[in-house]
Amino acid sequence: MLNPVVAANIDIKIPEQGEVVLRLVNLAKERNIDYIPSAESTSVLNAYCMRKEIPSPIDGGSAPAYIPQPVPLDVNAMNNMAQ
Repeated sequence: MLNPVVAANIDIKIPEQGEVVLRLVNLAKERNIDYIPSAESTSVLNAYCMRKEIPSPIDGGSAPAYIPQPVPLDVNAMNNMAQ
C-alpha cells in the first residue's frame, strides 16, 4: 500500500498508442530487427506523427491520402430534373 500523501503526488502518464508504436519502430531500427507494424498500428503511428509534427520513421511513411470514393450517377434522376 502506498502512503496517501505519496499516492496523491504521483502523476501517472499513460502513453498514447502512437507513442508506443513509434518506440517499437525506433527500437527495431536501432537493433536491426525487421519489424513491420500492422496496418492499424501504422495508421495510429502516422496520425500520432502528424499530430506531433514529426516525420514518420516508417519507410514510405507518408500517411495515406484521403481519396473519396466515386458516387454512382443516376441518369434517370438527372433526366427527371431537366424536364
